[in-house]
Amino acid sequence: MATTNITWSRELPSLAATFQGGGLSDRTRMALRALFFFALLAFLQCPAFASGGGGHGEAAGGHGAEPAPLPPHDPKLPRAIDLGSFDLRNFRPTHNEIASLKFAVHVVLPPGTTDDTVREFEHWKRRLRDQAITAIRSATTDDLADPKLERVHRLLYLRLKRVPTPQGISDVYVTDFAMSSG
Repeated sequence: MATTNITWSRELPSLAATFQGGGLSDRTRMALRALFFFALLAFLQCPAFASGGGGHGEAAGGHGAEPAPLPPHDPKLPRAIDLGSFDLRNFRPTHNEIASLKFAVHVVLPPGTTDDTVREFEHWKRRLRDQAITAIRSATTDDLADPKLERVHRLLYLRLKRVPTPQGISDVYVTDFAMSSG
């Protein structure tokens, strides 16, 4: 098989030499400059750039702004914080299983929890969600098939209770649980 050595300096002009006037006409260079200028103007008009970074200032409700008021709540009742819904695919190669899990988790705080504590929990949601995923993935297939989900509830509760949150967690609710295997 014959190989061909290409000498870059003789056979293929460099890109820099092309843009320095070696291969572009004045008209093409002016068109490229105009295109760059219009692209820059379009970028500056972008809402995320024009507003100062996507709404993190006081006017857009970001840092430094007053927090949104929470709905009125009786201090004698416990408070629930929604961690959101989850849609997981749990693959266990040792058992040759793939399970799709869908569920939602709510964390219950004890009675007397203040609005400030509830606002602090907003900063803990991602960590709590990560722990909920870890707890669900550590459950066995038999645990997930249990109609009452007692062991799943216990795994979730113990795992979420260990997270050093500003207020202790008194209970965990698992809702909308569905499992399918395939």
